[in-house]
Amino acid sequence: MKNDTRHFSGLVTRALGQTIYVRPDGTADEIICYLRKTLKQDPTVLSPIAVGDWVQCEQAPNDERGVITEILPRKNKLSRQSSPIVGSKEDILAANLDQIIIVVAAAQPDPTVPKIDRFLVIAEACEIPAVLVFNKMDIAPPELDSLIQIYASIGYPCLKISAKTGENIDQLKTILQDKLSVLIGFSGVGKSTTLNAIEPDLSLRVGKISQKTGKGRHTTTAAQMFDLSLGGAIVDTPGLKELSIWGIDKVGLSLCYPEMVPLLDNCYFDDCIHVTEPNCAVKAALDAGQIHPMRYESYCRILQNLA
Repeated sequence: MKNDTRHFSGLVTRALGQTIYVRPDGTADEIICYLRKTLKQDPTVLSPIAVGDWVQCEQAPNDERGVITEILPRKNKLSRQSSPIVGSKEDILAANLDQIIIVVAAAQPDPTVPKIDRFLVIAEACEIPAVLVFNKMDIAPPELDSLIQIYASIGYPCLKISAKTGENIDQLKTILQDKLSVLIGFSGVGKSTTLNAIEPDLSLRVGKISQKTGKGRHTTTAAQMFDLSLGGAIVDTPGLKELSIWGIDKVGLSLCYPEMVPLLDNCYFDDCIHVTEPNCAVKAALDAGQIHPMRYESYCRILQNLA
């Protein structure tokens, strides 16, 4: 009997629990697939598959659904720590990325160094280039420029936009062109509005900002990939209320602060965490004004939450 089972490789564009949308290579279609039950799963990972994964699939004749038989090796992955409710596992937000676009609100909700640094630490740990996009510049306070300068002086690309007025959206399009990017940010920063400004035909639902808390509600409920008409694609992720860091220990945290990295070999202790140790090159640089005190403060806050 002839076996007409179809075998193909494809790109994961959405993952909704056990329902995974795969785009076969070379097509624009999506096929709903499920993970093969015998596919080995790591108990420390919340879900073995993420948007951006390349997979091998098979599809039986006359079956609209496919089965994922293999997850191909990744070039990188963007991960956070899941909620303790599910056991503090690795939560992979997206895979095989060219860059991370961190959307920060100029106001409503107010931007802070600790919030921004949590995203940047994760980007550095995953070794994925990050771009800071400051949205809502139409309501930006004057002091925002000093905050942006902290990151620009370190070397992070910073772009000021207004998804509402269209300010610098063309520059953002240039950054995104022909790349696979992930759009991340805390709730209420205007990610969906920004994506709508980039691709108006998407017409993504936009949430309102609470007048009481200044925070937004989730309008994106699961990570999803969108093709860009200018070339490339973008993964939109749910707005985050909290962001816990995965896979970094206390000694390794300083490697995620680029301004600290050149100093680390000059510390007296190899396992220096730059808080109370004597002869610490990082603290000496802080005292000399070479490290911004707000960055060091955020480093210490993150350090307290690491094992």
